[in-house]
Amino acid sequence: MDRTPSLLLNQKQALSKTQREYRVVGIAMFVIAAGLLGVRMITNLLFQAGMTEDWALDLFFTVMIQVVVLTVAPFLLYWLVLKKSPKQVLEFSNVKKTKWYNCALAVPLGFIGLFITIGISGTWFLIITLFGYIRPGVSSPLPAEPNYGLFFLQLFLTGVLPGICEEFAMRGGLLSVTKKSYTFVFVYIIMGVAFGLFHQNIEQVFYTAIFGVVMAYLAIVTKSIWPCIIVHFINNAFSVYLSHAAAYGWFLGNLFDWIATTNFLIIFLLFFACIVVYVGILAAIYFLNSGKLLKKKKDVILSSGFDLTNKRVIMVGNSAEIDSEKVAELGLEKEVFGEKQQRSLYKPTLRDNAFYIGAIAIAAVFTMFSFIWGLI
Repeated sequence: MDRTPSLLLNQKQALSKTQREYRVVGIAMFVIAAGLLGVRMITNLLFQAGMTEDWALDLFFTVMIQVVVLTVAPFLLYWLVLKKSPKQVLEFSNVKKTKWYNCALAVPLGFIGLFITIGISGTWFLIITLFGYIRPGVSSPLPAEPNYGLFFLQLFLTGVLPGICEEFAMRGGLLSVTKKSYTFVFVYIIMGVAFGLFHQNIEQVFYTAIFGVVMAYLAIVTKSIWPCIIVHFINNAFSVYLSHAAAYGWFLGNLFDWIATTNFLIIFLLFFACIVVYVGILAAIYFLNSGKLLKKKKDVILSSGFDLTNKRVIMVGNSAEIDSEKVAELGLEKEVFGEKQQRSLYKPTLRDNAFYIGAIAIAAVFTMFSFIWGLI
């Protein structure tokens, strides 16, 4: 029996669902861009009003951005507007189980990634200074004596919250809808630009854009943001540790001084070695997960029928209930939908992209302000 009509109907329903999700995620991105700008302005007003304690300003700014803007706002939109249950919101945001080795390999990625980030951000800073950028005044120095309460507070605000909240927002719903609408190359470009501009800071825009691409790749390969959360947390937390280590003479406290005084060729070779190891770990993650995917694909095909006339795999169960997303996740579009009826990518209209354009405009303009006037 030819199941083409029901398959096409299923695809149309999936495209309609995708359009709705695409638009709602666009609203979430606009809320994030505007929210970051709004909280930044409120924080500046609090500073001018007399709240000069760095820890209090950091606590207010980070909690408002990470918890309220990046996590609660998108969660509520996906839950209330898309009518998804909390569990479905988490699945839509790629908060899914993954193999233990993906999380284990994310640990060295976090540590090595920081050294790569230092090299890239340092080079980028030199470039923008050539175009007239002047770094604004830095925050107050750390206390003369170690303050472990401050240390753990900064670990929480800089490591834990961004690791969870930024991944939920940027490698969650945004990644889910872009995968259904664009080729993978364009998905990586979008994810890089989005994460870079999201910071609205000219000093951070370049290396965070690269980080956004890598984390998008990791989330796509592992089908989960948990490895991304681990990488993000370790990267940020290690940076906090090094700043305290430099101030109080802890282990690796002289790292930045050593980098500044060591022969450039040695530093370059170490930087290159870090990149090679980093890429090697990413490749290992890819091959481990592709093997797992091939096994799943084989199991599905072996447990299904085959339509000789149309040369298509007939999945077990009613064709009207075929989960197009599951088919795409397993890479079985060609086998299930056939040569001429593969699952089509949704093509967003200008109206679909309205809130995305607004979000990009806000982030891009304020990023330029941070370059011209040093607003951060």
